[in-house]
Amino acid sequence: MTESLLSRRIEMLEKESCSQKRELKKWRFISVAVLVVSLLAMAGIQSVQGTQEEIRAKRFTIVDDGGRTRGTFAVLSDRSAGIALMDELGKTRAIFDIEPDDTPRLIMCDAVQLTHLSLDVFPSGFTYIKIFDNLGGTKWAAPPDNYDIPVKSGIMDPRPKAR
Repeated sequence: MTESLLSRRIEMLEKESCSQKRELKKWRFISVAVLVVSLLAMAGIQSVQGTQEEIRAKRFTIVDDGGRTRGTFAVLSDRSAGIALMDELGKTRAIFDIEPDDTPRLIMCDAVQLTHLSLDVFPSGFTYIKIFDNLGGTKWAAPPDNYDIPVKSGIMDPRPKAR
């Protein structure tokens, strides 16, 4: 190869190299622009889907990985509101609710849904605790079941009647 042929070949390679560098710069710019636009779009979607300050519903149901109901939080037609927790078989084992007369109540059940513990706090402040035996009968109660509980306008009064 002659020197002039070699020189022309080098010039041609240099031009081709410059052309490829320009092409590379163009694609870098396009890639960065696409990345920036994508990030801005994702940020916009995230701000739209952000954390809700309030979710309103009459009932929430919690399910496990198998789709079985393990808990509910609901307001019922009788105006009571409560939380019920279920075991893996779907049996209700614990209930915490507010009765229509505003009495908070805690109930604990066994595997066959027989109540074993009940705790009520009436709007007047009167508290009633009851432990049940395996047949559903009273095993222990405070105050005792024979305690005379007077009722005033539908709300239990904690004071015993005068004898």
